[in-house]
Amino acid sequence: MAEIEQLEQTITLKATKNGEVPYTVCFVRQKAIKLTPEESIRQLYLRVLSDRLHYPLGRIQVEYGVNFGREVKRADIVVMDKDRPNTAH
Repeated sequence: MAEIEQLEQTITLKATKNGEVPYTVCFVRQKAIKLTPEESIRQLYLRVLSDRLHYPLGRIQVEYGVNFGREVKRADIVVMDKDRPNTAH
């Protein structure tokens, strides 16, 4: 998978008191984030949405608040509607 190779190329190691920790730059947020197993999968899906399915990065939100009645839950990835950019697709 090309997405795995692309992700692997962005990994850097940061020294911490517990040893070296992998980091990457989020494909959407463009900021350094700790590369946990969950984050690795999220980054791969972001690349698939962009590279294979051609969703513009500007329409993709990460850890977006979604209302469920009175509760607000965080969705890992949300693609916004192209005609209504404030509405999840």
